[in-house]
Amino acid sequence: MLRLSVIFVLAVSAFVMAPATSSAQNQPVRLSELLPELYFDVIFPQYVAFIDVTNVEPQVKGLVTASHLTELLSDQLSSFPLVSASGGFTWSVDTASGAFTRASDSFGPVFAERALTIGRRRLNVGTNYQHVTFDHLDGRRLAGGDIVSYTGAPNLVGTIGIFFADALDLKVTTDTVSGFATYGVTDRFDIGVAVPINRVAMKASLTSRIGNTRDGVAGSPPTVTSRSGAASGIGDVVVRTKFNILKSNGGGVAEAVDVRLPTGDERNLLGVAGPQVKLALIASSMVGRLSPHLNLGYTISGTSSSVDDPDSTVIAPPEEINYAGGADVALSLRTTVAVDVVGRTLRRVGTLTHGPTVFGPDFPEFQFNSGTNQNLLVGSVGLKVNPFANMLVTANVLFPLSKRGLTDNLTWMAGIDYSF
Repeated sequence: MLRLSVIFVLAVSAFVMAPATSSAQNQPVRLSELLPELYFDVIFPQYVAFIDVTNVEPQVKGLVTASHLTELLSDQLSSFPLVSASGGFTWSVDTASGAFTRASDSFGPVFAERALTIGRRRLNVGTNYQHVTFDHLDGRRLAGGDIVSYTGAPNLVGTIGIFFADALDLKVTTDTVSGFATYGVTDRFDIGVAVPINRVAMKASLTSRIGNTRDGVAGSPPTVTSRSGAASGIGDVVVRTKFNILKSNGGGVAEAVDVRLPTGDERNLLGVAGPQVKLALIASSMVGRLSPHLNLGYTISGTSSSVDDPDSTVIAPPEEINYAGGADVALSLRTTVAVDVVGRTLRRVGTLTHGPTVFGPDFPEFQFNSGTNQNLLVGSVGLKVNPFANMLVTANVLFPLSKRGLTDNLTWMAGIDYSF
């Protein structure tokens, strides 16, 4: 036990005296680099101190967690599900009188699409505001030190291992104001555009303690290292087209193409690092006041120049499988309730598994599974109200239906649009 005590004291001394452990706090940094640099600033002195004291190269997993967490932030922050740009009002022309009449009593879904188009020479414009605060990573809380990584060696002194434990406290919020417009070129063909303005804020800290597999970190003095930053600007502009290939009562079948232009600053998590094209098939119908709908799509992704920059931590966006299904109900001619399930499969991005480490089941951390698909699933409940004329007011909440990836306990959105 004397040897363990000596190593423990020497490790504490070397760690406290190591440079850059707390000197890098709150330095200006691009948001895509904030977490990797924070973890590096903390772990590198620990790594050096451990080798200096024990002459043993420690196991390091924290940088893997930081890298994958940054990838998820890049994929999920800047490509969070967009509100449908299709107009809540859909119109058809009375062949006898030439007057426009509503094609459906329902104002349609919020985060999904229906096959109906808005009508020839009709224009729908609007704006919405959405607030996202990510709370969990694969079921573990981002705040409060629930995510811990370990740097050290097992069985360093007999059966006892010594390690540095780094507990993460992370707050990530994004506020998005989107303006959108949709124009009915023909009775079957719509074209639209959505322009988001994003603000992303991050505040992260690592609380480091020295411990061992016998006593844990009890009594070890903490060292806290923090970084924070924020960025705002235009996000990725999306150009949308929809063509109704088969008309039926209240819907039919339509095909849609969304082109996401890489106009957002991907190094500050305001956009993804490359263009994307989503091809989708949309089916919907109407049974009385109930209008069910189903969307199936696939997203093809490209890359931007920052992906190939050796000084960049930005990665190319993955290809995706997209799907949504649900129904909207016309409670009256002025009120619609919409319920949906919205899913995304991020292909081959890798996943994290939280479980025991070489230090034992009492010291779990995330392990990275390379090449696996990340499945994200959220529920959506929204209300659309027509207060007067052709104006719609929309309110909606999103909530996670799985624990995979980054999740927000409750995402809310509010918006207005008008049909001309």
